[in-house]
Amino acid sequence: MGITLQTLKNRIRQTLDAVTLSPEQTGAETAYIMRYILNLDDVAVLSDPDREIPDTLEKQVDEILKCRVERRVPIQYLVSKAWFYGLELFVTPEVLIPRPETELLVDQALALATPSGCRRFLDIGTGSGAIALAVASRLPEGCHVVATDVSSGALRVAGHNARNLGLSGKVVFLEGSLFEPVEGDVFDVILSNPPYIDPAQRDTLAPEVREHEPALALFAPEDALHFYREIANRAGQHLNPGGWVIVELGMGLAEAARNCFSGAGFSTVRIEPDYAGIERMLTARL
Repeated sequence: MGITLQTLKNRIRQTLDAVTLSPEQTGAETAYIMRYILNLDDVAVLSDPDREIPDTLEKQVDEILKCRVERRVPIQYLVSKAWFYGLELFVTPEVLIPRPETELLVDQALALATPSGCRRFLDIGTGSGAIALAVASRLPEGCHVVATDVSSGALRVAGHNARNLGLSGKVVFLEGSLFEPVEGDVFDVILSNPPYIDPAQRDTLAPEVREHEPALALFAPEDALHFYREIANRAGQHLNPGGWVIVELGMGLAEAARNCFSGAGFSTVRIEPDYAGIERMLTARL
């Protein structure tokens, strides 16, 4: 007799408990495996807990769990999927795994679209395309999104996601560092979740992050403020009058980042907390 669905789910949860940080994370990662490996959800478990699972699927789950626990590979890379702002995204180790707190950046961008008449958006360092695609999926007709990244591998992932989501016609992806691909162009809103981790802090990161997520998307090249300074100093050349910049902040960087933008001539600079109360989003108006 093969293993039952309920027994397998229990095994998954017990195995993941060794590497997850909370019951909520365990539940979320279990759901990833159930959905993307077994093609099942919680309703299936509740309605038919004694269903037998084929040996081939059981072995596939065991291989996933082995990679997750022994090598500490993030579950999103193991199933090649991540969720962001209601969108299912394809992810690989060439792109950062999108975080829930980054959804606040999308909220703020969309809040500017209708009342402020903002129609042209630029996403710097797009990675998987998460921010650009989430914004594009909710913008009214006539709006335009451009997304840039220095990594050709990341842009391949972003393009794949745009096609899968039917958003290829709403986002233009360009390769290059910061504003280089859009020289001479101007926007109403500039968005970015830039690399903001000091390389000296590498050993403090969880192994899932340190060993598997792309260093190019994690670490600032000089110090944690490098990209905030670059964006603040150069954004004015690419903003329409009254334009906005919205950037995600690393923990503890809020005041220093505020000074970067204030010093660059931004008259309005706001800091907003994330769900945990950490100062996470900076919104600046030129």
